[in-house]
Amino acid sequence: MILKFISKFWHLLFVLLEVLLLILVMFWLMVTPMVAENIVYVLLPLVFVVLLIIFIVKRIRNIFAKKSEVPSEITVPDDCVVCLPEFNVKLDSICNIVPDTINILFLLKSGQSMSKEFRYWAMDMMENGFQTPGITQLAGEELNMNPFEFKALFDKILCELNWNFTDEEIYSHYVLYIAQKVLDGEMSCDCGLDSLCNICSHPEFNYLREDISLSIEGICPFCGINRDNYEEWMLLYFQKVIWYNKSF
Repeated sequence: MILKFISKFWHLLFVLLEVLLLILVMFWLMVTPMVAENIVYVLLPLVFVVLLIIFIVKRIRNIFAKKSEVPSEITVPDDCVVCLPEFNVKLDSICNIVPDTINILFLLKSGQSMSKEFRYWAMDMMENGFQTPGITQLAGEELNMNPFEFKALFDKILCELNWNFTDEEIYSHYVLYIAQKVLDGEMSCDCGLDSLCNICSHPEFNYLREDISLSIEGICPFCGINRDNYEEWMLLYFQKVIWYNKSF
């Protein structure tokens, strides 16, 4: 909403500046004597005036055209919001203490090996009282750790913590994790939707991205989405994802 206001403000400001410039040029034409030696000084500003008038008219038309294209109210139909399976209460309580836990579990399910995210997570876990031999070891491991050794170490950590979450439980919490990241401004709408499209068990996010792309391009309208209201619609969508699924 703020970006739209700034954009409209700049458009109006440019129109005012162009009108002011037009007045100055017209004044120049009025005070310049119409004699043979000054003909060039008269014709050039005259051509400039005509072009400037055309440009101002186009800019004003664009302002009103944009206003008419944006719907007065943006809505997200309920059938567009993904319905997630029941959440694991234990996993939710852990994520409330160490929020990045769900991201780490998702990266692990995606087959990612040792990275700085795992090391930072291990340090965060220790700071919040989840200190086990495996987590302590993980916090001090090098980033070039052998993938097989890394998997064995993380399996050990899962056993130490007695964590045995299903793929669906992890994916469900990951959806809410990404949605909250977008709403908190830590991730753009595009990055958030792209992240959710990586969840194999939820192809509806890929369908949603395709529908939005076609609507933005004007090929196949979807929920009234266009280039101007895309981000606002996506923010409302992520809000509904959290509202509709985190009611336990």
